[in-house]
Amino acid sequence: MRQEAENFSPSEDDSELRDIFSNTLPVTTKWKLMGLPFNNPELIPSAGKAVYRTLHRALIDDTEELNGFRNRGRKLSSKKLVGSVLGDDRIFKTPVIENELSAAISILIDASGSMARGYQEIANAVALAMSKGLQSLQVKNEIGFYSSEMCLYIAKPFNQQYIDEKRFQVCSDLYTPSGEAMKSALMRLNRQSEDKKCLFLVTDGKPSCPGSFIEALELAKILGISIAVLGVGMTRDNIEGLDDKYFTNVECVSNLKTALSKIVKSNIF
Repeated sequence: MRQEAENFSPSEDDSELRDIFSNTLPVTTKWKLMGLPFNNPELIPSAGKAVYRTLHRALIDDTEELNGFRNRGRKLSSKKLVGSVLGDDRIFKTPVIENELSAAISILIDASGSMARGYQEIANAVALAMSKGLQSLQVKNEIGFYSSEMCLYIAKPFNQQYIDEKRFQVCSDLYTPSGEAMKSALMRLNRQSEDKKCLFLVTDGKPSCPGSFIEALELAKILGISIAVLGVGMTRDNIEGLDDKYFTNVECVSNLKTALSKIVKSNIF
């Protein structure tokens, strides 16, 4: 089923699904309005470490424990058994196989005009902290900012290791094409080969086209990609169609650990 979803494309006769796959935002790697200071920049390093610890438990610890038991050999090696000590896995003919993390995460930041009320500085700091934490985990991640003017600006693509903090200092403007941006980001995320995929949307809510936002949620289901919303200065009813367990608020970068812990507990991965 997962493979079918990844290879899915709408037929000519299916106009409803064609609409879901249309109305995406153009992608760019440049944006002219930059230089906005981060909110509480001194807290970003510790927030990045909190991201690392929180997502390490969700993405690595449980899988390592499972693989550790699953991959132990069942047949003993008589040569290795002689002189072995308790707990030595080398007595098995089949060695323990180390777990390989396979995850890709897209982080999408609302940079519309309504974010100019002090929310953009918070959202930018959240994006930087999350990218730093994910890089430390060696989890592929892409950071994108969007508005009706900038379209979808990629500050850090999946294949880039280096994080340029200046590219995260985005200024906000104009309208909120959340659904259109999500569709573009989802298609880029879907092209990654990793098993676990998730898109985090950081926004103050109220997309310009609610219908397109619902279509983006439908597209995510088709592709088998999880979506979580981190709200900045918003109430739950500012955004529709999303399960409550995949929504939480982030009012400061220092709240990121609490917010991510809630999302992780919902089994987003």
